[in-house]
Amino acid sequence: MGDMEVEDLKKLLKVPATDTSKDAFYGEVLEPLIEIAGKICNLDFTDETVYPELPGGVTLFVRDAVLHLDSNQGKKSESLDEYSYAIDTAEFPNAVLKWLKPYKKIKHY
Repeated sequence: MGDMEVEDLKKLLKVPATDTSKDAFYGEVLEPLIEIAGKICNLDFTDETVYPELPGGVTLFVRDAVLHLDSNQGKKSESLDEYSYAIDTAEFPNAVLKWLKPYKKIKHY
């Protein structure tokens, strides 16, 4: 999935590498957020042959989406045993979604 890993996300969020308190959360939401970005844009950002690195706007969407989810605003459900998390994409504000606008492709049927 491009090159984004938890460590890269932590750099974007300005979280010290030594702070591992939210690593499980970051790891749980990272891939689904990239997949959500792809669904919103009708593109497959997980295809490394097409996207060896995530486009900048997708990276910024992931960063802002993580901040939004971490603030509990976009949380649909959470479980603590074997960490589980559900994302309510309808709850992303325009300030988060704006980063994907340049990548949106109209789906032709």
